[in-house]
Amino acid sequence: MAKRAFIIAIENYEQMQEGLDKTLPNTHKHALAFRSWLIDTLKLDEKDIFFCTEDATLAGRTAGATRQAVRAELKRLRDAAQDSPEDLLFYFSGHGFCYTDIDDIPTADVLLFADYTTRDDASESCLKLDEIQKWLRMCLGVSSPGGTAPDPGHYYFIDACRNNVSERDVKVGSLGLNYQPSSKKKPPIYTLYSSTTGTLAAADESFPTALLEGLNGRGRAKRRYQQAYAVLFDALRTYIEQRLNTELDERTESGRDGVIRLLDGALQYECAISIDNAEAADEFDVEVMNDRQQTLQQLRFTFSGKKRSFKAPPDDYYVRVRLVTPVATDMVMPDSPVHADLYENCALTYAKEAVRFRGINLPRGGPPPPPAPRAEPPDTLAPPAPPPRDIPRSPLRRGLLRAIPGHHTGDAVDFSETLGPMRDQGLDMWLAIIGASRITGGPDDYSKLGPLPLTTFQNVAPGEAPFYVLAGFDQPYVDFRAVLAPHWEWPPVPVPPHPVFPNLFEMVEHVSGPAHRYLTVQVDQSAPVTVGVCSLPNRATLVTVTRDATGSLRIQQFMFTLKGRGVEGFPGVTELDAVSTPLRLARRCVEVQRAFAKSQDIGDVLSASELEFLLYFKWWEPIVAVLAAYELVRRGELGSLPTVVNNLRGFFGGLPDTEALAKLAGLGWTPPSTPPLVLEGFQALDLMEGDPRIPPGNALLFRGPWTMWRGLV
Repeated sequence: MAKRAFIIAIENYEQMQEGLDKTLPNTHKHALAFRSWLIDTLKLDEKDIFFCTEDATLAGRTAGATRQAVRAELKRLRDAAQDSPEDLLFYFSGHGFCYTDIDDIPTADVLLFADYTTRDDASESCLKLDEIQKWLRMCLGVSSPGGTAPDPGHYYFIDACRNNVSERDVKVGSLGLNYQPSSKKKPPIYTLYSSTTGTLAAADESFPTALLEGLNGRGRAKRRYQQAYAVLFDALRTYIEQRLNTELDERTESGRDGVIRLLDGALQYECAISIDNAEAADEFDVEVMNDRQQTLQQLRFTFSGKKRSFKAPPDDYYVRVRLVTPVATDMVMPDSPVHADLYENCALTYAKEAVRFRGINLPRGGPPPPPAPRAEPPDTLAPPAPPPRDIPRSPLRRGLLRAIPGHHTGDAVDFSETLGPMRDQGLDMWLAIIGASRITGGPDDYSKLGPLPLTTFQNVAPGEAPFYVLAGFDQPYVDFRAVLAPHWEWPPVPVPPHPVFPNLFEMVEHVSGPAHRYLTVQVDQSAPVTVGVCSLPNRATLVTVTRDATGSLRIQQFMFTLKGRGVEGFPGVTELDAVSTPLRLARRCVEVQRAFAKSQDIGDVLSASELEFLLYFKWWEPIVAVLAAYELVRRGELGSLPTVVNNLRGFFGGLPDTEALAKLAGLGWTPPSTPPLVLEGFQALDLMEGDPRIPPGNALLFRGPWTMWRGLV
């Protein structure tokens, strides 16, 4: 498969005026080694390597390494590579830092360019890596190679410090390049860092050296792939971690294995066997077993003398050596199978030894140790089901479980007869199910959830489109602020906690739909986060706010049909179809949003019939239908979009994403008055700057599925 590469290597920061080192030794050497590997091993044409460095004398340099020069080179890459089937290999070596909130939660990685001076002037000499990645992903669609060949991907190797720098101390400007969305499939993104969040990169040469070793397929950087071997992203990360004896950070925006390069399918390595104290006339029997202790007859052999070797494909083997005609006082030690790691050439040493007690020739090594389980990624795309885990303990969860009658076990909750035992312990799932029960029914509809002392929507006037914000946190003593406002500059205000459930917060606004609001939320002293939300007549927009495992905010939004309202007019829908099992549908909505947020193929969580259900006929929850349409864009499957866009325009005219999808489908489109809910739609309409109704682009967040901004107020 053809590939392209983008290299940024900055060894000398001549304009540096603060405490960072002005010189990063050997940066150029390692960048040149990476470039040579691209040419010599991957056979890249030199014109397909974009090389930004401050040293004009380096071989292969195509541009300088100032912010302006890098931006221009990124634009040149876009123009050269749009809609091509290539992988992209991106290598950065230089200064960097990790953008963090006030409580050290990472929000973006920032790259410093050769014209960096001080933090005060950082906006003109830095860029967010996250923004570069999303821009290239949107612009450089790829063509599927077909057959069994792996799909292309974008691979980022970042050798830079990631010490924490607060958003309040440094302002980083936006990329400022126009989006030209590709009509092809959107590639997955894989990122590997030389340092972890909040730490400095090692000043030695260990990471770039180990990186090239792994890319060359050394050791366990390769794994079985189909009928051959390949350097896979996860295997590469594991190899480098073992070489450096440390854990590395990585980010993967895909549900697939990242195949960086395919290796020779006939790959074999040599295992050399030597016997100390052996004589020329001694004859030995060699038994080679796999990691399941099964003898491999094709590798069974005898030999005479002190040395012999055999070759085999990369794998874990266990080798036992015995004397063919043993003398009563002699045996081979160790007498149990010895592990042979044949992912590289290896050597095993045995010894012919005298038995200590005459007449006794018993095995003294005991049974072989059980082999370590082999961590091979499956060739299928379906992710393994997460193992069940106990219900997390927190004041909020304890309060909810006390109030919800049901058989709550150690790893499952019993919220509803229609759901059955639910082992998903994500607080986002809990709040979505609870919120959906408030909107789609009442006490008579949900015997367990209906009586909860929460907001009800039983008396909403016809045509209204209420907003319902439900925020919950496992952490104790949370200070939560929020505001729903028609303009993004409104500051959040304190929201009183629920009187019964600790760290649960409710907000409700009744409006006539369709309507658009900016929801700004703030937890404790962290920077406020703003997200656009929409409502439609006879539906309630539920927005759940929780925190993920890293402490970052997780926001989900849904448009659930109010009980008995307005579904009978939609194509292919009956009242019974739409609301017979709304809590099950709400659960599926959460699963789809999670997959979409990870850039995972939502086909992994939806069957083909369910995807068709969302796209064409069943309109019970339009936001997930919109996400399904964006999924078609990600796949480059645009043939169905005209029908989807027409349906969205006909039945959900208040959704700004409809016009973004129209543009992505190559249809006529009208600029919406409000920004699309989904970041990919915002990028497609190129709304980064210039409209005072829309927040400034330099505050845009590039992690997560929604169009969100940080620190606006």
